[in-house]
Amino acid sequence: MKSNTVISEIMSTKLVTVGPKDTLKTVKEKLESHRLHHLPVVDGNNLVGIISMTDFLRLSMGATLYEAGEAFDNEGINNVIYDSLEVGEIMTKNPASVAPTDTLRKAADLFELNMFHAIPVTENGELKGIITTYDLIRFLLD
Repeated sequence: MKSNTVISEIMSTKLVTVGPKDTLKTVKEKLESHRLHHLPVVDGNNLVGIISMTDFLRLSMGATLYEAGEAFDNEGINNVIYDSLEVGEIMTKNPASVAPTDTLRKAADLFELNMFHAIPVTENGELKGIITTYDLIRFLLD
């Protein structure tokens, strides 16, 4: 891998985002419809957080109540949660980010050190893209 390759060469720029006031229902719809695992959270164009599929699933009661049997309406309980919680309540605030001019080595080091799978790419606080472990793997295979 050319570790001095800059992030802007491989980052994803077709972004799907949510706002801090969006509900988890919006998160669920966007994660499912776009087949994503991470959503940057923006206020205007500025990055304020990130929410992952893991964050979302942690709040889903269906898995927790699965063993309780059919007496519980798991989907109904989940829908109440999804409609009542806002992204800003559960997102990771002020996530680590990289600049478009940073190298893939810097991103790889952050992935390894923090066990991240996605890092927002920002410039002066403004979201410009996202880089994922998938992007790195695809780059290595090309």
